[in-house]
Amino acid sequence: MTFKSIHKQVKGTRSFFALLLVLSLTLGLLAGCAPKAETPEAAPAPAPAEPAVIETPIKVAALKGPTGMGLVYLMGGPDEARPYEFSLFGAPDELVGKIVSGEVDMAAVPTNLAASLYNKTEGGVRYIATNTLGVNYVLTTDPSIDSFEALRGKTIGISGLGTTAEFIFKHLLTENGIDPEKDVTLDFSLQHADLASMLTAGKVDIAVLPQPFVTTSMMANENIKIAIDLTAAWAEVESKDAVLPTGGMIVRTDYLEAHPEAVQRFLTDYAASVEQVNADPKAASLLVEQFGILPKAAIAEKAIPMSNIVFINAEDSKTFLMSFFEIMMAYDPKTIGGAMPDDALFAPADLSTVK
Repeated sequence: MTFKSIHKQVKGTRSFFALLLVLSLTLGLLAGCAPKAETPEAAPAPAPAEPAVIETPIKVAALKGPTGMGLVYLMGGPDEARPYEFSLFGAPDELVGKIVSGEVDMAAVPTNLAASLYNKTEGGVRYIATNTLGVNYVLTTDPSIDSFEALRGKTIGISGLGTTAEFIFKHLLTENGIDPEKDVTLDFSLQHADLASMLTAGKVDIAVLPQPFVTTSMMANENIKIAIDLTAAWAEVESKDAVLPTGGMIVRTDYLEAHPEAVQRFLTDYAASVEQVNADPKAASLLVEQFGILPKAAIAEKAIPMSNIVFINAEDSKTFLMSFFEIMMAYDPKTIGGAMPDDALFAPADLSTVK
């Protein structure tokens, strides 16, 4: 029966529309009886452009100071989903047990401690980046002190007996013709904070201090000045291209071998964080205060440009670090764990080749 003949037989508008409804239902039932075409499976999602990162956050230990300041954009900021978990410590000896026991996966440490841990754990840690160059300065309220020679016969407050601070300063004194045992008196009786307070109060005339204590002292007492930049002095006695590597990042060897892609991602993010901190100290200083690295953003803003915060991968750090370790070894082998580390301390630039 054609649609035209149906139309002739239907009387009235209501009958016509009723028939159309019947036809529609019938066609629907017939369509339902037809075999269904199989829906093609969706193509697998493309692999992510960036290396896969493990679900468990990388546990990172850092120190309150310049080594921690370079990490702030990994602690938070625009991308709050970064896969890192941070712990902050006041002194290097507080985090040694954490890295050795496996409680943390990475740690920002003084460079000599990196060598010492490598030796003591028999290769249990690897060096992955240099993060700070020299951070120590000679401060004074005496305007006549402007050179190493001017220190002759003086008493100088310095913290860190048995640390790189002592040996760096003694090395620079010696290279400038000053016998650290005879020509000056080095007073190691005060820690950084106390020494800075005594200098600010005028009870100490000359002090060797690191950042951020340099900045806090100068902000508290306008008569305090920088007499000698020890980083610049190091370049003068070693070579014009020499650097003073005081801080670096290490990772547990077993962690690196298990998760090279995650560590590579961390290093990429870390380099970007350091660049951002140095490019805009004011913005970074707010995060430094927020995460408790320093108590005040105003201090951080002034300290950052003087803290020599850098990112230099391990491979590019090898030459100057080994030279630095040789100097430390000559003063006291215990500072680097009793022996010169071998080249295996330094992780390769391409971590996929780690064995």
